[in-house]
Amino acid sequence: MSRQKQGVRLNASDFYPTPKWCYENLDIDWSKFSSAHEPCRGDGRIVEWLEEKNITTSYSEIREDKDFFDWDDSVDLIFTNPPFSLAQEFIDHSVARAFLLHKNLSTTLSLVQTLLLCF
Repeated sequence: MSRQKQGVRLNASDFYPTPKWCYENLDIDWSKFSSAHEPCRGDGRIVEWLEEKNITTSYSEIREDKDFFDWDDSVDLIFTNPPFSLAQEFIDHSVARAFLLHKNLSTTLSLVQTLLLCF
């Protein structure tokens, strides 16, 4: 059993920057997305990477008092590595806010599954 599951956090803020290889190697046609939101900006590496893909990207970051659960815009893509302690809540809020979900349910669910497998 991990220390996290025993109630001992390895990192008090649940901040674990996502290694670039996790998202750089995803087999996704990024040109399908024109807007994105990163709910857990952290050090900004995912936001920067999405913007390099010409995807207009907004973000939330609790350490900047920008709570994802207060964010209520719609975008084509929500892309993040959420705190594991709140993963289900992040998934639920993301699915409710992702515009692509309403345009193409199977593509969105496939993308959510792919991202969850990566992280």
